[in-house]
Amino acid sequence: MWRDIHHDPALRSHAEANSLLPSPGHEALEVPNDTIFEAVINRYSTIIIRAENMVVQQVCIEVETQLKAHFYTYDIFYIECSSHIHTHTSSPDPNTSTVTEAPLIFQTLLAPLSLLSTYLSYLLSTLSQTTFTALYRRVSANLSEHILHRQILFRGTFNAAEGRTILAECELFLETCSAALAGSLPGGKVRVEAPWGKLLQAGRLVALEGDLWDEVLDSTFGTSDQEEWKETMRTITSYSDLSRETVKNILRRRNDCHT
Repeated sequence: MWRDIHHDPALRSHAEANSLLPSPGHEALEVPNDTIFEAVINRYSTIIIRAENMVVQQVCIEVETQLKAHFYTYDIFYIECSSHIHTHTSSPDPNTSTVTEAPLIFQTLLAPLSLLSTYLSYLLSTLSQTTFTALYRRVSANLSEHILHRQILFRGTFNAAEGRTILAECELFLETCSAALAGSLPGGKVRVEAPWGKLLQAGRLVALEGDLWDEVLDSTFGTSDQEEWKETMRTITSYSDLSRETVKNILRRRNDCHT
């Protein structure tokens, strides 16, 4: 049929006049082997992909914009705390004093969390489960990557107390998603948690203390082979999603990492 439309002037004119049909193209061009139905399906598939990309981009941009205010407040708070410690203490201990007493969760985090929850609830009630699952995975993976870079990898050094705060905030994102989805995804907790794996692993690493912190340092910077190192990661953080080089960079963000 598509070949007939391509060659028959009358059929071509009808196809060109119908905005719902793909354009036959110039007669001199090679005729595609697709049927007209496949051509229409391919056209709408392209529209669907574009629409999904726009949804992911819109959700991520809005949540990341809300996160800017939170990160700014967070940074200012700890800069002031650090300045206070160095001004009033001759031998400051960065793991104690004012920083340790900082609130675990800043109120500025509520806005991006609420916005993410609202979007997920709306998309879940609007889209098919297959489409929503794919979008959820993409949105969560993008936000996870953004937070990992902004809050851990590409910032100044911080102490164990800040590491605990970072972990608490990372876990709040997962809790928000779990509450918004209310067990609606097939695969349950594992499917909800999967896109956040790298961020959760990073958060648990920077929050470690004592023997576990020392064990991770020895395993990562020591002579452990790759499989032994991955097993250490799984045992201590429940994840091994991050590369060894990335884990080294994450550990170096802590000011008590001297390697």
